[in-house]
Amino acid sequence: MAVKLPEYKFTFAHDFDEGLRLARRGYFDLYILDYWLPGGSGIGLCRLISKFDPHTPIMFYSAAAYERDIHEALRSGAQSYLVKPVRFDDLERVAALLTSSERGRRSDACERRLPPYGKNWLSDMRKMPGG
Repeated sequence: MAVKLPEYKFTFAHDFDEGLRLARRGYFDLYILDYWLPGGSGIGLCRLISKFDPHTPIMFYSAAAYERDIHEALRSGAQSYLVKPVRFDDLERVAALLTSSERGRRSDACERRLPPYGKNWLSDMRKMPGG
């Protein structure tokens, strides 16, 4: 089941390579990654994204629930880690917190939007107009 939040527009990637390609080509407010991705790991993708886009927050939304998995994701550049299943309002709250704090940090830069995670992997959240 894919994540859905009505006030955001999502872009999905189906594997590691597509996620990386989208991340390099687009501008998003938030990346949402899974720990496990076809063709690579969410940790590896997180590290790569953090190198070329250090200002956009990264959230993991994954069933990988071991403490070492969570710590590894945070050390690789993620700002948050939610273990599935997650209540809808918790997901919405964390996404809003990460995107609002990011907007504050980028106040002197032009608005950017960066990517997401895919079919329960790499998803991007963009605030919809009027949302």
